Amino acid sequence: MKKGTRLLLAAASGAAVFAGGLASAVAPVAAAPKCVGGSDITKLEVKDAFVPFKTDNKVTVTATVKDLWKKADGKWSRKGGTGTDKDQAVPDLTKLAATITKVGNSTPATLTDFQLPAAPTVTDANERAESLGTASVTTTFTITKDDKHGKWVLQLTPTRGSGSAACDEEIAVDPVVAVTGALISPNPVTVKSGDETKVSVKAEVNGVRKDAGKVTARLVSDTTDEYYDLGELETRDNDGIFRGSAYMDGTTTTGDWTLEVVAKRGDDSIKGTRGFTVVRGAASKLRSSIVFKVTPRSLKAGKYIKAYGTVYRGYSPWKSKLVNVYFKSKGGDWRLVTSAGTTKSGKFAKKIKAKRDGYYRVKVAGTSRTYGKTSRAISVNVR
Repeated sequence: MKKGTRLLLAAASGAAVFAGGLASAVAPVAAAPKCVGGSDITKLEVKDAFVPFKTDNKVTVTATVKDLWKKADGKWSRKGGTGTDKDQAVPDLTKLAATITKVGNSTPATLTDFQLPAAPTVTDANERAESLGTASVTTTFTITKDDKHGKWVLQLTPTRGSGSAACDEEIAVDPVVAVTGALISPNPVTVKSGDETKVSVKAEVNGVRKDAGKVTARLVSDTTDEYYDLGELETRDNDGIFRGSAYMDGTTTTGDWTLEVVAKRGDDSIKGTRGFTVVRGAASKLRSSIVFKVTPRSLKAGKYIKAYGTVYRGYSPWKSKLVNVYFKSKGGDWRLVTSAGTTKSGKFAKKIKAKRDGYYRVKVAGTSRTYGKTSRAISVNVR
């Protein structure tokens, strides 16, 4: 739990107040590979493709291309001649053009060609190295707030001396970031003195996934500066549901509270809020515990043992508490032999004359707010 000055999380691009529960969420469908694995492209990465709330989203496409240079007899070909560039590789892939077709638009938009690398120098050491003919190249396309999410089609057209056909790749464009619903459980939240109550949060968010963007949450008192920071919420299998929890205790302010959920991706930051209530419940009954020791454990008849220890109420020492000391001979019944009071630190001690073999234990009585407790039995050997 964190308490401090209340700092409302501003929504940079928009905000929503929701009162309903959770609807079903549909995760974005992964693009079906078409270019990848062909004769030109080994890998294609599209970074952060989503419909923005306001500011245009410039998306980078990175393609890993292979066999950039001509090859003969398993070796990269050299330009030849007598010039300083005679060992330069001979380009085979000379151009990689691209277009993008948006959802709801049948006319593709032409993108800037991928920037191919300059031809490297071929040496005896690298003339058979496959890595020499591989490179990552990029281009970009823009998504505006008026565009539709869904499957866009990226078409790549390589130009080679040996010829190569165009290929299509589906790009999954996520919807605009939005906080669409939430649940707080339990509601109302009942807090009790000496106990903790788990508060679980589920938020439904569009446009954010495990690997793209994040969702955070806070529980904020409407009347004080108290808040609980849940940090970043977690999602499972990109189902659109984000989960987190916090623990409130008996010191938590009662009354009206607000769940604040902030979804962020790229330059967009969207906040959704939902109210809930914290009420005071009956105080929980605390458990008591006893640390009990006896010394010495073996002695002559007529000598004294020391029975001592510490009594706790919950996690705190139980001061001014009467502790009864009991003895039971082997085969006999327990009987009260003496009593002692605890100090402010919960400690007690009593000297007892040992007369015969047997067992000692101590006991504290319960109250309306605390359970009683009996210690373990400790054996004493009297010679």
